[in-house]
Amino acid sequence: MVANVHTPHKQCGESVLVRKPAIPLRWDFISRPHIALILYDYSSHHIVRYYLSERGEYSTSGKRTLQAASLGDFPEGTIIEVRFSSVMINLFRLEQIDGVPCWRWIGRCRGLHDFNLEAVNWLSLLSKEDIFVAC
Repeated sequence: MVANVHTPHKQCGESVLVRKPAIPLRWDFISRPHIALILYDYSSHHIVRYYLSERGEYSTSGKRTLQAASLGDFPEGTIIEVRFSSVMINLFRLEQIDGVPCWRWIGRCRGLHDFNLEAVNWLSLLSKEDIFVAC
């Protein structure tokens, strides 16, 4: 039995630090996974995404790869969105911990309303200070 109950936006209650966030390796038309840099546009008051990934070539298994840029050359405070599918999207912020770059998991979205919905409105999920740190 499946209930029609979901929690689309949720802020992380616990602090999770990782050296490198998990990123999708395969691309498919339905899930449309991606990695995007998240910035706040002060003129329009919207979140802007700069995609750091793109659909790659077919592998020997017949599946398409997801080509992604390196996540190692960003300043502290950078925020990225990692989308695996319409039911799993995570938000990470880059921090320096004892001189070591680490990604802090700061938000997640579970269960978007529609497969065609490309973007999560992180402003409705996070405080504006979380987004402004990256600007």
